Amino acid sequence: MAGGRVFLILYFIIMAVYQTKDFKKWNKKNKVPNDKLLDAIKSINGGSGIVNLGNGLYKVRIAKDKGKSGGYRTIIIHQKGLRSLFVHGFEKSEKENISVVELREIKSLAIDFLTCSEDYIKKLLEINFIYLLEEQ
Repeated sequence: MAGGRVFLILYFIIMAVYQTKDFKKWNKKNKVPNDKLLDAIKSINGGSGIVNLGNGLYKVRIAKDKGKSGGYRTIIIHQKGLRSLFVHGFEKSEKENISVVELREIKSLAIDFLTCSEDYIKKLLEINFIYLLEEQ
């Protein structure tokens, strides 16, 4: 088991985890702890409560207090081992799912995010379009 923990720690040291300005604002209101957000990324690689939306885009359930059924839904752009971006969050009680228009816009963002250079990521950080997850 200790070997598994080392792997997970290395995985997140190497991989960068970001959030959009809108997601950061949503999370400030909802106070989802970073460890739960990181668990959501880990679960993409084989966990339950994951919907693969294509183009490196995933809808992931995050438990609130009483299991996953009444919790949060997050939309994550994920490139295994390289980078992830939390794009959108909502409570299941607020809405059932994202709209077709929202999905189209997020898929377009996913393509851009997953194909851009590290220099471009740095520029996005400088202009506060995205933030590292640790910054809350």
